[in-house]
Amino acid sequence: MSGFAIFLRSRSTSRFDGTGISTGLPFLGFVSCVGLSLPLRSFAMTTPKGNRLVGVDAKLGRAREHLDALKAELRSIYDDPKTVRLDQRSDWEFRLIADFPDLFHAATVAGDAVQNLRSALDHLIWALVARNASPGRHTQFPIIQKRRDFLIRAFRGTKQSKPYLMGLAPRSYAVRLIVAAQPYRSSDPGHHMLALLAHLSNLDKHQTLYTPIHLLDPKEVREAIGWNPLAILTGLGAIASNSPIEGQTELVWITFDPAGPPGNVHMKRRFSVTPTFGVTMNVSYRVLADIHAYVAAYVGEFRKLFT
Repeated sequence: MSGFAIFLRSRSTSRFDGTGISTGLPFLGFVSCVGLSLPLRSFAMTTPKGNRLVGVDAKLGRAREHLDALKAELRSIYDDPKTVRLDQRSDWEFRLIADFPDLFHAATVAGDAVQNLRSALDHLIWALVARNASPGRHTQFPIIQKRRDFLIRAFRGTKQSKPYLMGLAPRSYAVRLIVAAQPYRSSDPGHHMLALLAHLSNLDKHQTLYTPIHLLDPKEVREAIGWNPLAILTGLGAIASNSPIEGQTELVWITFDPAGPPGNVHMKRRFSVTPTFGVTMNVSYRVLADIHAYVAAYVGEFRKLFT
């Protein structure tokens, strides 16, 4: 079977909205030849004439679809009244229990959104270089938190890789935009939008994004609970601010003096919780949506280069 080649066709199907709609975007994604190794740059990806950012736009659109699916999934969980329940242990002792399901599926959807956003930036660099040069495996969008590291990886290269931006003029408008967006230029590089994106992307490549749930405000939880005003309150406690809720967790505990009337504890309204994604940086759905908006707007700054 020497010289046998396998060509894979990309087919992206929605798993989350039940439609199963294919994007129908064919491309030459991988070539496996027995006894023959061919470089990726030997093959040209066909794009509609006049739209070299079609790959970027497809990635941004797919990321938006994943974020919409993630929002719907999280909402279905938190709107379920069984996720938070009142546990009455006696007439004078009560617990408010949170019992959220594991969010592994939600974490994979969040990871898919992140990878599409990260890939959109790499597609952007590929399209920029391809205008006047030949992109290769080294071609990628740099996200660097230290200036010295940026200069080495973007322009000089290392023993392991050619410069990320090889093929782009260092003083060009495109490179100025790339430099301006680097986290190292921020007063807080670690929490720059692109630094968060890179952190989540690298994490998601190797493990499921850790997804704890946090209370937005423990005081709000206490305000959401009512009890008999004639009962003699002896203890009221709540989980610490931003403590993760994993599995079954006691949010609030209330005790009353048995010498007085029953507590008759009840919930007056729902309270706010939020899941986060990541490990050292806890990123909420809202931040993921903000990262998407940031990347989409940033890509827009390059569009005039392709008109």
